[in-house]
Amino acid sequence: MALKKIKEIKGYTAEYWKITDVKLDLMTYTLGCELGLYKDKVTREEGKSNQITREIFRWTIPENYEDVSIMTFLEIIAYSYEKIKESKIKQRQVTVDGELQFDNDGKPIMEDYESNWFADSEDVLEQ
Repeated sequence: MALKKIKEIKGYTAEYWKITDVKLDLMTYTLGCELGLYKDKVTREEGKSNQITREIFRWTIPENYEDVSIMTFLEIIAYSYEKIKESKIKQRQVTVDGELQFDNDGKPIMEDYESNWFADSEDVLEQ
């Protein structure tokens, strides 16, 4: 599995995000992974040295989650992709032309927004 989301960086237009490293710590019940960005799938298959940039993620595994010590590697990878794409809706005050907006009572006008850049990335299934 991988993710598809276009990013322009360092003069490249790249779209292929692939987990390149996973660390599971059963002492602290944390999971971390490195998500590498490549121009495309072919570039990734040519080697990790073609990585343009990377993102690092770390999560605490909930106590009610199944016993991670018996999870397969593929289950850990799937869980990691699920967490990377997890929606994170937050609120912010509305601005128009750089000015904060208020209602007739002087209260700030708020709006929801997605704060996780990866939330709308597409799954790339591999064989």
